[in-house]
Amino acid sequence: MLKNSATHYGGISRVLHWSMVGLFAFQFVSIIWFRYLEEQPTDLTWTVMNAHKTAGLLILMVGIPRILWRRLGGLPDWHQGFTDWDKSVSHFAEYGLYGCIFAMTISGLLIELAGGYYVPFFGLLYLDNLAPFVHLGAVSYDDAILAARKAASLPSMHDLLVMVHVAGAYAVVMFLSVHVSHVIRHQRAMKDGLLDRMRSGGDAR
Repeated sequence: MLKNSATHYGGISRVLHWSMVGLFAFQFVSIIWFRYLEEQPTDLTWTVMNAHKTAGLLILMVGIPRILWRRLGGLPDWHQGFTDWDKSVSHFAEYGLYGCIFAMTISGLLIELAGGYYVPFFGLLYLDNLAPFVHLGAVSYDDAILAARKAASLPSMHDLLVMVHVAGAYAVVMFLSVHVSHVIRHQRAMKDGLLDRMRSGGDAR
């Protein structure tokens, strides 16, 4: 089933959820890898960073439909074993992660533009701070283009956005920790099969 029912998440919700999990995992691995490679930069260093930027755009592209589908597709009923505390924890983690989706992706995008850089989307197009701002094809490294990007940069804004982005990363870790520990508590300690509702669409016991 593609749609959510009263007792389980449908295929659309599961695909959007696990896609987001994979993308967030990739973002953490790629930025750690980039920081390691940055000590002695090579072409691979910038390939990893460009992949990080592309994944950021993908997170935004998956996050918007996910929130819309949450509104339009409805949600399963609360699990029968959920207390008011469980519901509060679930809302806290869920809304926090939704906020982080937008805070991290938008701040990351603006960091690059304010810094006079670019945001590629695979090899199909790229965004930069030069009109018309969206350019088809591969990124241009022409000396005149690089100079124009630098002239249009906003260093103070860039530094502020970096602080927002770093704070957002810590917030993601916090909200994910709450979310995962809550699921583990139900799955392992209470053994109520809560994870099955998102993992396979099966009903929790």
